[in-house]
Amino acid sequence: MHHRHVTVGVERLCYTVFVPDDYDPSREWPLLLYFHGLHQAGIDGLEPLDKGIGPVLRQLPELYPCIVAIPQLPFQYSGFGKGHVVTDAVMDDVRNNFNIDDQRLYVTGASSGSSRALLYVASKPDMFAALIPAAGPVPPIFAPSLTQVPILMYHGTHDAVAPITDSRALRNAIAQAGGDVELREIPGGTHEIFFGVYSDPGLIAWLFSKSLD
Repeated sequence: MHHRHVTVGVERLCYTVFVPDDYDPSREWPLLLYFHGLHQAGIDGLEPLDKGIGPVLRQLPELYPCIVAIPQLPFQYSGFGKGHVVTDAVMDDVRNNFNIDDQRLYVTGASSGSSRALLYVASKPDMFAALIPAAGPVPPIFAPSLTQVPILMYHGTHDAVAPITDSRALRNAIAQAGGDVELREIPGGTHEIFFGVYSDPGLIAWLFSKSLD
């Protein structure tokens, strides 16, 4: 893991980037952008590593042959629909400092980070090759803005924090609007499904099968 920072206005904000051990700057690499949950908000750049994709990258780094950018949003940017300015700064910094394949830019998010991931992609639908939200959708009203990017959703059937009915409604709305969307329901899964999701070989195979080419 590499710890970097960006400047947004007058704020110096930390973030983390995962770089594979065999990273070779002479060739282009896919980039996965990860949005953390609400309780990992802050300014130290480290909290987002404690849940979601972070533990998987530490324990099973070989699963991810890509660059993974992990911004941390300060609390004032953590509300619904906020934080794009921070994410834009992190994306620019990663793309300026690593050899990134612009045809293979991916987005994922856990819990409320899933909602921010969906909204970020909706704001830049031509930029990303795939989107994976886990346990935290956005209202179906946004479905028409989410039809250009293939989406694979994960949700536990026993999630008491973010009901699976919300993901089902969003999945149905995106499909009805003509989008490419799949919802993988995890039987008996609670809200804390994230290690299982991000260590799932099926997720990884699906993700890297997508490209803007």
